[in-house]
Amino acid sequence: EVVGVMPQGFRLPTDFTDDAADPTAMWRPLQLDMQHLERGSHGYFAAAELAPGATAAGATAELEAITQRLTEQGLYPPAMQFSAFAVPLDEEIRGDVRPAMWLLAGAVSCLLLIGCANVANLLLVRGDARTREMAVRSALGASPVRLARQLLTESVILSAGGALLGLALADVALRTLVAVDPTRLPPLAPVGTDWTVALFTLALGVATTLLFGLAPALRSRKTNLLEPLREGGQQASVGGARLRLRGILVATEIAMAVVLVIGAGLMSRSLAALNRLDLGFDPAHLLTLRVSVPDARYDTPGRVADFYRRLSERVRALPGVEAAGIVRALPLATTIGDWGLDVDGYVEGPGRRAKGDWQVASDGAFEAMGTRLVRGRMFTPADRSDTELVAVVNETLARTYWTDAKAVVGGRIRVGSPQNPWLKVVGVVADERHNGITGRVKEKFYIPHSQWPLASGGNIVRSAFVLVRTTGEPRDLAGPVREAVRQLDPNIPVADVRSMMDVVAASLAVPRLTGLLLGVFAIVAFTLATVGIYGVLSYVVGRRAHEIGIRLAMGAGRRQVVALILRQALAMAGMGVAGGLALAFGLTRLMQSQLYQVAATDPQTFAIVGAALMLVALAAAALPAWRAARVSPLVALKSE
Repeated sequence: EVVGVMPQGFRLPTDFTDDAADPTAMWRPLQLDMQHLERGSHGYFAAAELAPGATAAGATAELEAITQRLTEQGLYPPAMQFSAFAVPLDEEIRGDVRPAMWLLAGAVSCLLLIGCANVANLLLVRGDARTREMAVRSALGASPVRLARQLLTESVILSAGGALLGLALADVALRTLVAVDPTRLPPLAPVGTDWTVALFTLALGVATTLLFGLAPALRSRKTNLLEPLREGGQQASVGGARLRLRGILVATEIAMAVVLVIGAGLMSRSLAALNRLDLGFDPAHLLTLRVSVPDARYDTPGRVADFYRRLSERVRALPGVEAAGIVRALPLATTIGDWGLDVDGYVEGPGRRAKGDWQVASDGAFEAMGTRLVRGRMFTPADRSDTELVAVVNETLARTYWTDAKAVVGGRIRVGSPQNPWLKVVGVVADERHNGITGRVKEKFYIPHSQWPLASGGNIVRSAFVLVRTTGEPRDLAGPVREAVRQLDPNIPVADVRSMMDVVAASLAVPRLTGLLLGVFAIVAFTLATVGIYGVLSYVVGRRAHEIGIRLAMGAGRRQVVALILRQALAMAGMGVAGGLALAFGLTRLMQSQLYQVAATDPQTFAIVGAALMLVALAAAALPAWRAARVSPLVALKSE
């Protein structure tokens, strides 16, 4: 009986994890048999609303006291060190993503500083170009306050137009990102451009332009009426102080660009290392889907095992299927927990208790996953409930509890209670990544699905993932597999239909999104820094045409003029690169948690980025230097 409907968009905290392909759609009451409670299962999450003034730390202290009393009552063994803790809801949902968001916020700040430096340079150049105009206005009676007000008003109009254009571009970029690959976005609330983003963008654009537009406005108050109005005054050489200011601004742009490009380079190398990582299985050409049989119609282990056996046979018979099987927990899509073990020949002690992540699999599951067999054999259709109980273990479990690798196959393990039967280990398979790409690989054992109720003391696995290895595109077989389930039982739904490549991509969503955005920011920063160098040098060449003409008239060679301009470019770039490398050396340490198999101060990345920025500076200075070498002394000195 349906007793309620939740509002649109409602999600549980667990619906924000990578495990959740889709938000939960239906809820049923949790009913526990307190008389026969299985205290070895820790697969539940608890949620609580704290009392006014209470904190998660205070709740954790109370939980620790409660679990300590339960241990003292003998409900948990002391060696287990059982405990519980509370986590704030925001930390549970966004905790793993927050470091990446802070990293991107820092990158945006660097990009904003680069943009501000460019704006300041443009406004300074614009102010220089209008020096004569400001002098004329002052001579006609305009007060310094009125001149400053005019310049600031013009700056605000320009910034508002730029902010609106930037907002439109941001909306297009976000739509493109979501349309191209939505799995790149982490599982958070939907992201979009709304009125708060619009107001923030406009306020930020106006504020930064006002801030960096103050310099020319203040200079207008100190306008010298005589020099700008004198004939030829506009052709005078640029003042050293103004040149130094523009050089500092360009160097700042380059420094920020160095930081961004190094960050993007480190993330790119980290992503490359993640993509090279051995997952322990082959995700290509693998279709996955989840099926769950109801306990009302499948009330015995035999009926459950028979359904999944017949389903596997039907799927294997489909055209384009190479192998098929089922597993209880899908790697990288669901978390997996451990179960206490007895390992024949392993001596346990305090803090030395055997355990392993428990996986239930059918015959054909290893072949469908592309799991590599190390020694022994995998499960076969002959491993039934009426045959010898067997198990397969991973390399980590074999290495941890057996000193002789050759003795693993043929050894024995027992799950949970001493009353449960011993299982013969018949094979060792390669380690596979399950709880996250970079998560620690733990001890793991596999038991045939049909034998699991006997091995675990009566537990039945009714919900399982169907694995289908195909010869072509996995999604093309989603319909035929659904039809195979419907033919067996039309009342059983199929959920979470995905290719394993999609599952792997989802597990890498945060680092890929971070790397993508850092790369885009780095390209923009690179471009702005290049434009900044080119713009300043072009302006300097134009303003120093008179000086360059004199140099050429007095016998200076054109190569010397080119060298003069290139030296200025290298000086600005060198100062910026040096400052950027020093800044990056300190800041990139903050992103170490986002990197994999790459040091935050990787010298190769630092060296390549520094050299690349210097080459870009030379390239940006090439055209102004060429223009300077082509200055005609006659034209340059004509005004004299």
